[in-house]
Amino acid sequence: MSSSPSLPPHWVGFLAFSLLRRAPFVGEPLVEYGVPQDWWMPLGLARAAGALGRGLAA
Repeated sequence: MSSSPSLPPHWVGFLAFSLLRRAPFVGEPLVEYGVPQDWWMPLGLARAAGALGRGLAA
């Protein structure tokens, strides 16, 4: 188990939504890090699933 702080589900959901709509404040760092745009949809869906799972577990 990680000792780093985790984000609340609503923030994870917001980040998923922002990634799926390709908001510049999310997309620009991904481009800088070299993350292929083909990965953005799966990453957004994974974040959304994580937010849903965290919300149900809370």
